Amino acid sequence: MKKEGFGVITEIDMEAKLKEKLDDVDLPPYRILGVCSPSFAYQTIQVEENIGLFLPCKTLIKDVGNGKIEVVMVNPSALMSMLEKEELKKIADEVLKKFLIALDNI
Repeated sequence: MKKEGFGVITEIDMEAKLKEKLDDVDLPPYRILGVCSPSFAYQTIQVEENIGLFLPCKTLIKDVGNGKIEVVMVNPSALMSMLEKEELKKIADEVLKKFLIALDNI
């Protein structure tokens, strides 16, 4: 992610958080990362001041068993299409391209 200009600005260990609050939780490792590119974030805020509801972009890292880890990322183009602003969609398409490159390099 860093190579593509993104940083992790939040990290939630859901396995640990749920175990803190609930008895008998048995969840494999499951982390939610808040991923952000400062330049893309700034561009989107310039177009839509309430875009913070969608920021940072979410990424899941979860243990799916048998020694395998799955990484799932939000599709920013799909999210931005809900706001019906073409300028946001164009920015989101660029973010998506960089996300896909990052996923290919994992």
